[in-house]
Amino acid sequence: MYDFVNFILSKSYKYNPRTLDISTLKNAHELCLLDVKYHYDLPSEVITGKIQSNCNELPIFLYRLGNLIFSKEQDHPLLANIHWALREICGCELYFSTHIDEGFYITHGLGTVIGSRNSIGKGFRIYQGCTIGHKIDAGKGCVIGNDVTMYSNSQILGELTIGDNAVIGSNSLVLNNVPANSVAKGSPAKFNQIKNT
Repeated sequence: MYDFVNFILSKSYKYNPRTLDISTLKNAHELCLLDVKYHYDLPSEVITGKIQSNCNELPIFLYRLGNLIFSKEQDHPLLANIHWALREICGCELYFSTHIDEGFYITHGLGTVIGSRNSIGKGFRIYQGCTIGHKIDAGKGCVIGNDVTMYSNSQILGELTIGDNAVIGSNSLVLNNVPANSVAKGSPAKFNQIKNT
């Protein structure tokens, strides 16, 4: 993984390989493996191959690496290189100040933006073209529960609470809190409770 990450980040401006800590890199890799295994029963070597092939797993890994570094040093020079790689190679933007618990998974993440200062629970899945953003620049971000899914081109804007097991439908614009176990759909989104079967 070290050679791969060096290769990726060497494409960015002013990358210094001496700033890449091997133990942090290993921790990010382990966290990414846990993220993927939360959803899929895959061997670690298969997941690693997917990271190195620029599949869905690469932006997850880069987010984990950036988040670990950010949690220790918010102005670390390597953060700019990782941010560049997320945008240029993966086509998405994931802010390192957002906390995402185990089970984070991106499917076809092109155009997806997860803004700053959000708190997201376990099992979060997000698809292409989605945005989690602020209404004002100094906003605190969203609190998103466990096992929430955002389908393609949906948006969550503002300091909102999204409950456990909520589903945000494709092309939906969420401007209000979404209760647990509900489906939000439409623009602006309205929600319906999911019936237990």
